[in-house]
Amino acid sequence: MLVIGCSGVTCPEGADEFEPEWLIQNECYEMIHQMMERHEEAHQGNWQEFMHQSAQDWRQYPQLTRNELSRITCLALFIAGEHDDFATEEQL
Repeated sequence: MLVIGCSGVTCPEGADEFEPEWLIQNECYEMIHQMMERHEEAHQGNWQEFMHQSAQDWRQYPQLTRNELSRITCLALFIAGEHDDFATEEQL
């Protein structure tokens, strides 16, 4: 199992800043352009819905219990970027 940039628990801090309304209001056009370009296949041109769903997922998942985590028996590699504020080493 390989997990990149994600912890085993929900951590909704910062999700609001990925909502389309926030991005537009704060003139984050570079981020909007990147989401449109990088995830075109996933959102079929509707980047706002893609970002809403991504932010909602961020707030709600994963919701693994300690029991569920303890039942993982395969090798697991968790990767977090050195400067990733949203999936810190501590959260992993």
